[in-house]
Amino acid sequence: MQQLSSFPIIAGAIAVVVVIGILILLALFRRPKPVANEEVLPTLDLDSLEEGEIPSVPRLEIYHIPVQLAAIVIAPAGRNRELPDLHETVALIDHLAPGFGEVFTQHDPKVVFWPAQLSTEGFIRSFFRHVPLPGSKGRGTPWCSLAGRIETTEETLLVGLVCRAANANSLSQIFIDRASKWLDVVRIRDGE
Repeated sequence: MQQLSSFPIIAGAIAVVVVIGILILLALFRRPKPVANEEVLPTLDLDSLEEGEIPSVPRLEIYHIPVQLAAIVIAPAGRNRELPDLHETVALIDHLAPGFGEVFTQHDPKVVFWPAQLSTEGFIRSFFRHVPLPGSKGRGTPWCSLAGRIETTEETLLVGLVCRAANANSLSQIFIDRASKWLDVVRIRDGE
C-alpha cells in the first residue's frame, strides 16, 4: 500500500519536469535570431546622386535606352575576399561589356564598395534592398538598376549599377543571373 501512495508524488515530479522542459524549449525558440551582416551595407540614396547630361560618347544603353551611369556598387565574391586596387578593379569591370571601363571613366559615377559577399543571388537581393528606386521599383521613372557578377579567369566581382535615363521608362530592377547576360542587357556605342 505504501508503494501506491508514492505513485502520485512520482507522477507529480515527472509532470513538473515535463512542464519545465517545455518552458525551456519555448524560451529557446522565442529568442531573437541573430541579425545578419546586412546592416553594415550602406544604403544608397538616389537624391544624393548628381544628375547631369547623359554622355553620348561613349553611350551606355540598357536594353537600347541611353542612360547615365550614376552609381556603381562593387563587392568581392566569396568568403574573406578582398577587392583588388582601384586600377585593377576598373580593368575588371571592363569585362562587364566591351568598353565599360571607358564608360566608367567618362560618366564618373559614385562608387560604393561593399564587403565580401558569399553568393551572387544574396548580393543581388541585398543590392536591390539597399538601393531602392522610386515608384514601383523604378517603373515609370528614369531610374533603373542592374546587379550580377563579372567573371574573369582570376577574379569574380559582384557589381550593381544605378542608371538614369533622360525620360521615364519601364526598365526597373534587372537581375543578371549569369555573367554572360550583361552582354544581352548592356550596350556601349562609340557614337550616335
